[in-house]
Amino acid sequence: MKFFPHLGCLIALGITAVPQQNTRDYLQHLVEQRLILRHYGGSANPSVKERDLNRKGGGCDEAVEVKAVTFTASSVQLQLRNIGSPSIENKSKGCEITPDEYSLRITEFDQDQTREQTENAIGYVLQTPEAYLAANGVTLNLPLTSATNQSPVDFPGPGLTAPKPVLTVYPNYSDADRNARLQGVITVRCVIGTDGLVHTPVIGKGLTDELNKLALEALSFWRLEPVRSGTESVSAKIPVEFSFRMH
Repeated sequence: MKFFPHLGCLIALGITAVPQQNTRDYLQHLVEQRLILRHYGGSANPSVKERDLNRKGGGCDEAVEVKAVTFTASSVQLQLRNIGSPSIENKSKGCEITPDEYSLRITEFDQDQTREQTENAIGYVLQTPEAYLAANGVTLNLPLTSATNQSPVDFPGPGLTAPKPVLTVYPNYSDADRNARLQGVITVRCVIGTDGLVHTPVIGKGLTDELNKLALEALSFWRLEPVRSGTESVSAKIPVEFSFRMH
């Protein structure tokens, strides 16, 4: 991945607070959410006992979308779509190659436990970007919203300091695209806000519809230290480039 001195912002989806009455409701609420799977990426259909969720599963980490949740008498299965590989402060924690879609099966699962107990257990392996950074000992102290009275500046520019990527996600290079030996570059025009998020991303130069979509979804996970003018954070127009090459 080549990080260019131009970006924009798309707010990542996290687990939002809504009224929930039981374990099944909570798990169904995860459907369509984009989260980071810890320790269980990199294999076709990982399986783990609920009591072992807080142990490292031996796999890698992945940005995913929860597509569906299904239940049996003693287990729950999360159908996941691979969005991409996370990296913290340019140190990759993602997987080399993983399936485009797969299931995480949690066995010996107590469906009668409280929602809070389930949330604590699942929250160890499926996390928002902020929770994922915190779990890795990284603190990003930024405003919750961007300044609304400030027009984005063009970066680079006089007196401006480049943004620092803290959490990035590189889009998944799908099996179909690999098999087709598709190669090339996707450029995204966007704005990095003073909140450290990528806003209003637009494909400048694209490849396939699938890869373009994955690039935009991957950017929704990004967290950065914003562009600075002196000691002041400023919103800035910046491009991001993703390169897909056969090895």
